[in-house]
Amino acid sequence: LICSLKGYYVKAAQTLCGAGLFPVEFNEAFAVLLDQCPKEPYSEVCKIIESELRCKIDDVFMDFQEEAIAAASIGQVHFASLKDGTQVAVKVQYPEVERYFAMDVQTVGFLMGIIGM
Repeated sequence: LICSLKGYYVKAAQTLCGAGLFPVEFNEAFAVLLDQCPKEPYSEVCKIIESELRCKIDDVFMDFQEEAIAAASIGQVHFASLKDGTQVAVKVQYPEVERYFAMDVQTVGFLMGIIGM
Protein backbone atom coordinates (compact mmCIF):
# COMPACT_ATOMS: atom_id res chain seq x y z
CA LEU A 1 0.00 0.00 0.00
CA ILE A 2 2.73 2.48 0.96
CA CYS A 3 4.64 1.79 -2.28
CA SER A 4 1.57 2.65 -4.32
CA LEU A 5 1.06 5.93 -2.41
CA LYS A 6 4.68 7.01 -3.05
CA GLY A 7 5.97 10.42 -2.02
CA TYR A 8 5.83 11.38 1.61
CA TYR A 9 4.33 8.07 2.73
CA VAL A 10 7.36 6.16 1.45
CA LYS A 11 9.72 8.76 2.94
CA ALA A 12 7.92 8.60 6.31
CA ALA A 13 8.08 4.79 6.37
CA GLN A 14 11.80 4.90 5.42
CA THR A 15 12.50 7.37 8.21
CA LEU A 16 10.55 5.51 10.86
CA CYS A 17 12.01 2.17 9.81
CA GLY A 18 15.53 3.56 9.95
CA ALA A 19 14.88 5.12 13.36
CA GLY A 20 13.87 1.78 14.89
CA LEU A 21 10.48 3.08 16.04
CA PHE A 22 8.52 0.14 14.61
CA PRO A 23 8.36 -3.40 15.97
CA VAL A 24 10.83 -5.80 14.30
CA GLU A 25 8.10 -7.22 12.02
CA PHE A 26 7.29 -3.74 10.66
CA ASN A 27 10.97 -2.94 10.14
CA GLU A 28 11.41 -6.14 8.13
CA ALA A 29 8.33 -5.41 6.00
CA PHE A 30 9.28 -1.77 5.37
CA ALA A 31 12.99 -2.48 4.79
CA VAL A 32 12.19 -3.01 1.11
CA LEU A 33 11.46 0.73 0.91
CA LEU A 34 15.06 1.56 1.79
CA ASP A 35 16.47 0.25 -1.48
CA GLN A 36 13.66 -1.03 -3.71
CA CYS A 37 11.23 1.81 -4.37
CA PRO A 38 8.96 1.24 -7.37
CA LYS A 39 9.90 2.91 -10.66
CA GLU A 40 7.64 4.77 -13.06
CA PRO A 41 7.44 3.37 -16.59
CA TYR A 42 9.49 5.13 -19.28
CA SER A 43 6.33 6.36 -21.03
CA GLU A 44 5.42 8.36 -17.90
CA VAL A 45 8.99 9.60 -17.42
CA CYS A 46 9.08 10.79 -21.03
CA LYS A 47 5.83 12.76 -20.54
CA ILE A 48 7.21 14.39 -17.39
CA ILE A 49 10.49 15.42 -19.05
CA GLU A 50 8.82 16.73 -22.19
CA SER A 51 6.32 18.71 -20.11
CA GLU A 52 9.10 20.27 -18.01
CA LEU A 53 11.42 21.01 -20.94
CA ARG A 54 8.57 22.00 -23.29
CA CYS A 55 10.09 20.01 -26.14
CA LYS A 56 10.56 16.45 -27.31
CA ILE A 57 13.05 14.36 -25.38
CA ASP A 58 14.97 13.71 -28.63
CA ASP A 59 15.50 17.47 -29.04
CA VAL A 60 17.68 17.54 -25.90
CA PHE A 61 19.14 14.06 -25.54
CA MET A 62 21.16 12.02 -28.02
CA ASP A 63 20.55 8.96 -25.83
CA PHE A 64 18.26 8.41 -22.85
CA GLN A 65 18.29 5.13 -20.93
CA GLU A 66 14.72 3.98 -20.50
CA GLU A 67 15.50 1.90 -17.41
CA ALA A 68 15.99 3.99 -14.25
CA ILE A 69 19.25 3.35 -12.42
CA ALA A 70 17.66 4.29 -9.10
CA ALA A 71 14.28 5.16 -7.64
CA ALA A 72 13.40 6.89 -4.41
CA SER A 73 10.32 8.21 -2.64
CA ILE A 74 9.96 11.33 -4.77
CA GLY A 75 11.59 10.46 -8.07
CA GLN A 76 14.00 8.37 -10.07
CA VAL A 77 17.27 8.77 -11.96
CA HIS A 78 18.15 7.91 -15.56
CA PHE A 79 21.49 8.10 -17.38
CA ALA A 80 21.46 10.10 -20.62
CA SER A 81 23.70 11.84 -23.14
CA LEU A 82 23.07 15.39 -24.28
CA LYS A 83 23.20 16.25 -27.99
CA ASP A 84 26.83 17.41 -27.56
CA GLY A 85 27.79 14.02 -26.07
CA THR A 86 27.95 15.14 -22.44
CA GLN A 87 26.99 12.27 -20.12
CA VAL A 88 24.39 13.28 -17.52
CA ALA A 89 22.20 11.80 -14.81
CA VAL A 90 18.62 13.03 -15.07
CA LYS A 91 16.57 13.11 -11.88
CA VAL A 92 12.85 13.00 -12.62
CA GLN A 93 10.50 14.07 -9.84
CA TYR A 94 7.17 12.27 -9.77
CA PRO A 95 4.42 14.74 -10.68
CA GLU A 96 2.12 13.95 -7.78
CA VAL A 97 4.85 14.58 -5.18
CA GLU A 98 4.66 18.35 -5.27
CA ARG A 99 0.89 18.38 -5.60
CA TYR A 100 0.19 16.21 -2.57
CA PHE A 101 3.13 17.03 -0.31
CA ALA A 102 1.33 19.53 1.95
CA MET A 103 -1.70 17.28 2.29
CA ASP A 104 0.53 14.28 3.02
CA VAL A 105 2.40 16.13 5.76
CA GLN A 106 -0.87 17.11 7.44
CA THR A 107 -2.19 13.55 7.21
CA VAL A 108 0.95 11.99 8.67
CA GLY A 109 1.00 14.60 11.44
CA PHE A 110 -2.60 13.79 12.28
CA LEU A 111 -1.91 10.03 12.33
CA MET A 112 1.19 10.49 14.48
CA GLY A 113 -0.91 12.49 16.93
CA ILE A 114 -3.45 9.68 17.12
CA ILE A 115 -0.83 7.08 17.96
CA GLY A 116 0.89 9.39 20.44
CA MET A 117 4.07 10.16 18.55
